[in-house]
Amino acid sequence: MSKKQAAAEQPATDTVPIDTTSEQYLDQWNRLISTTNWDKGRIIADWRQAQISHGSPPREYSDEAWSRHIGNVSPQHVGRLRRVYDRFGGLREEFPGLYWSHFQVALDWPDA
Repeated sequence: MSKKQAAAEQPATDTVPIDTTSEQYLDQWNRLISTTNWDKGRIIADWRQAQISHGSPPREYSDEAWSRHIGNVSPQHVGRLRRVYDRFGGLREEFPGLYWSHFQVALDWPDA
C-alpha cells in the first residue's frame, strides 16, 4: 500500500477544527438566506397585491407569472416564498432564533 493510499484510508483528524471554525460562517450564511427569503416573499406578496388592486386576472399574479417575470426561480419556490411570508411574516420577530426554513417546515402543520 502506498503512502497516498494509507493517508486516504485514515480518518481526517482536522475536520473538527474546520467545522468549529466554519460554524460562525455557516450561521452568517443561514441568516443571510433567511433574511433574503423573507424579503423575496414580501416583494412577491406586494407585487401580487398590486396586481389584484389593479384588477388583473388571477393568471397575471400567479406564482407562475412571477416566475416568468423574474426568471431562474421555479413557480414552486415562488409559492413557498409567498406562502411563508403571508402566513408568518408578521410573527417572525417573535421567534428570533428561527430561520425562514423553520417557518417553511411549519407551514403545513395544522397547529402552526
